[in-house]
Amino acid sequence: MTRHFDSFWLFVLILLLPTDGYAPCVMFTPPNQELNGTGQRAFIAYDSQTQEVNLVPSINIRGEATEFAIVIPTPSIPKLDTVNRQIFWELNDVTRSVTRWRGGGGSSGCNVFTTGESDDGVFVTSPSEEEEGVTVISEQSVGAFDTVILTADNPMALTDWLDRHGYHHSIEDNAILQSYIDQRWIFTAMRLSVNVESGERHRAHFFDEPIDPILLTYRAEKLIYPLRLTSISAREGTDVTVYILTKNKMHFPSARIEYANRITDSERDAIRLRYPTFGSFIGESRYLTRLRRSFARTEMNTDFELAPHQDNHEFRRVQYMGIAFLPDLLLLGLMTIGYFAWRRIQPLRRWSQTISTKSKENN
Repeated sequence: MTRHFDSFWLFVLILLLPTDGYAPCVMFTPPNQELNGTGQRAFIAYDSQTQEVNLVPSINIRGEATEFAIVIPTPSIPKLDTVNRQIFWELNDVTRSVTRWRGGGGSSGCNVFTTGESDDGVFVTSPSEEEEGVTVISEQSVGAFDTVILTADNPMALTDWLDRHGYHHSIEDNAILQSYIDQRWIFTAMRLSVNVESGERHRAHFFDEPIDPILLTYRAEKLIYPLRLTSISAREGTDVTVYILTKNKMHFPSARIEYANRITDSERDAIRLRYPTFGSFIGESRYLTRLRRSFARTEMNTDFELAPHQDNHEFRRVQYMGIAFLPDLLLLGLMTIGYFAWRRIQPLRRWSQTISTKSKENN
């Protein structure tokens, strides 16, 4: 009896647990077979008038990463800087779901980037150095990374240059690189800086370390996410989360909108106080959208464009807790009646079985 009683109230407890609802309101190449990208995040700010893009890429890595290269294609030459590593924590906190008590009333509403120029720790080589089909635009030390910005005439020239200069990679699909080369895109390669004193790189799981991510600022007519190049490091697929700040709500094909909010003056001021890294980037473009989609490996054969949504309606995910007054209360009442009815029936059934057994023994 106790076992059934516990099971019953365990089921009741499940009804009280949070449930999700909605309320109106690049390429990172692994160095070897042991490194695997498990998810991608990117923060993008876009000014449609000036066509300036500010991109902060991040990625979760599983495996050894003592030797690796990250390669990010852009349609124009980027300016590189660092941004405080708190930015993704702040973005996640700003766009997190809101907890509501079920039956407690309706949900509330939902509550570009510029960076300070700094030459600290940056070394730039002479631009436009050509080497066997590769033109090196610049080499820089940016934060924890050694970086090089370059163009290439063909995929083999690019991968050969990366190999010769210690940017270890596993690029094998030249057709993917060729598509970016044909469009005359720029490649930014980066690796963890070498410790001059010890001659060793940072410890293996570099994305688990307190390292400030890279900020790339460039110009583009359209916002294109280089998913094809990313597919090289995603053997089984990947989960892509994009935070984008621009003048309108944004979307990309089959993406789930997890947050959409036009930031008011009062919200901007509050964000700057609580989230200084993200807040320092809020300018005239004030619509923040959070998009997510899981891609299977077979779906990563083309890049996708981030484009304005057909409406600017605000959304924020709501996590409901508690019991709705009428439907859940009725359900709980019926379950309670059924449970106690079952408890009354069980002794009668056992008594009937006992009488039947004794009757058979007497015969």
